Amino acid sequence: MIREVQDSVCCALEQVDAGAKFKKDVWSRPGGGGGISRVLQDGAVWEKAGVNVSVVYGCVMFHQVLHPKNPFAQTLHFNYRYFETDAPKGNLSPEYDTPGAPRQWWFGGGTDLTPSYLFEEDVKHFHSVQKTVCDKFDASFYPRFRKWCDDYFYIKVRKLHFLTCSSCLLSVKCFC
Repeated sequence: MIREVQDSVCCALEQVDAGAKFKKDVWSRPGGGGGISRVLQDGAVWEKAGVNVSVVYGCVMFHQVLHPKNPFAQTLHFNYRYFETDAPKGNLSPEYDTPGAPRQWWFGGGTDLTPSYLFEEDVKHFHSVQKTVCDKFDASFYPRFRKWCDDYFYIKVRKLHFLTCSSCLLSVKCFC
């Protein structure tokens, strides 16, 4: 499923660029796992775009960075991860003590928009979309995640935020 998402995102970005194509690098990790890195460079729209998937023991990650040629268009970055771990045997009720089943799982990651030139309407749009998505699950998510990001990306000595627009899904957990 995650590779299908990667394919559809790459196809859509190629259509927007009208000519440039992604190059694919399939890699494997000693000890298990691997991924597919895809990069589009020097296109009509994208200076550089990366859409990557990795699957290693206990973690699946989908990561994207889009650097447009137009300096008035923002750079978009996100990474979303799914983690699962095993719990020590005997700590769970029998219905969850199935060999190979995840004992704990959670999602993490975030999205940020980094403008070269700041347009307030872009910032408002970015946050309204993030809030709409979060509110579909829980109305407390957006304010909580936004605060985490604002705190995380704040540079105290400069008294400014490193990223203008960010929304973190740092940890949505389910402990079975």
